[in-house]
Amino acid sequence: MSTTKGPMLPSLLEDDPVAQAAKGGSGSSSRGGATSKIPPQTLKLVIAVVAIVAAAIISYVNIFGGENTQARSWQRVMIDSETRELFPDFPLKFGDTMPFVNPKTGKRTLYQAEMCYWTKDGKAQFPGIPVLLNEYLSKAEPTTCPDCGRRVTFNNPPPPANLLDAARNQNKGK
Repeated sequence: MSTTKGPMLPSLLEDDPVAQAAKGGSGSSSRGGATSKIPPQTLKLVIAVVAIVAAAIISYVNIFGGENTQARSWQRVMIDSETRELFPDFPLKFGDTMPFVNPKTGKRTLYQAEMCYWTKDGKAQFPGIPVLLNEYLSKAEPTTCPDCGRRVTFNNPPPPANLLDAARNQNKGK
């Protein structure tokens, strides 16, 4: 048994700031500043505040921002088969069928337009050209777009997304 008398000398490691930092001590780091950790309670509080702010922003946009997509989904572009007048935001009613009643004439002469997004030179355009399909009028010949001359069908397919996006972006500047 060995007994030491007198003060105990500190270990060489206790003087090393890197060793102190690794042990969680309060020594200074090798970069000259003190090491610090964010307390778990503070971190939880920051995360909770960020989540609440994000939820508030999303709720506000959903309630007050943008157009009413539900109401918009019940609107269609219609063309009168007699006058060729366009009704760009015609409101549909549940149970209604084509041809729809023209509010100006009272006649059932409104048909849903098919959109053609092509130009004569093969580029896309936005907005598209509304076209009345010949099949709605019991005509045998295929429907062609009056603007570009391409064939237009029921649920007419649009141009590829990259062409349509370019046309939409070009139209935003006008």
